[in-house]
Amino acid sequence: MDKPTVASITADLIAEQDALDAVVAPLATEDWERATPSPGWAVRDQIGHLAFFDMTAALAIDDPEGFVTHRESFVAAAFASATSADDATLGETRAMSAPELLDHWRRQRADLAAAAATCADDARIEWYGP
Repeated sequence: MDKPTVASITADLIAEQDALDAVVAPLATEDWERATPSPGWAVRDQIGHLAFFDMTAALAIDDPEGFVTHRESFVAAAFASATSADDATLGETRAMSAPELLDHWRRQRADLAAAAATCADDARIEWYGP
């Protein structure tokens, strides 16, 4: 088996995103509010979560110093209370209509794919964990 490359991993990610898009794009507005197995989260929250972390992954690639600054403030805010993490990652997208959220996710996905295309296979990218 060939060693994975950034290009092959990105292609897999895009295929998964496209498959999920095919599931959520035709949903009626009320279906975006359906509960999911994640406690307290609706379909819209799952997509909002993906959009947030696609956005921050692109930031980590395109602007490593900006990402480190974001990470420091985000981690402090996300653990301030029991609902802070959801507020920090989903607050903006919970205010969007379903079509706005879908468009937002699509833009964040495209930005991540474009950023990933600039990565070398041996690149090390800052992230939230150790």
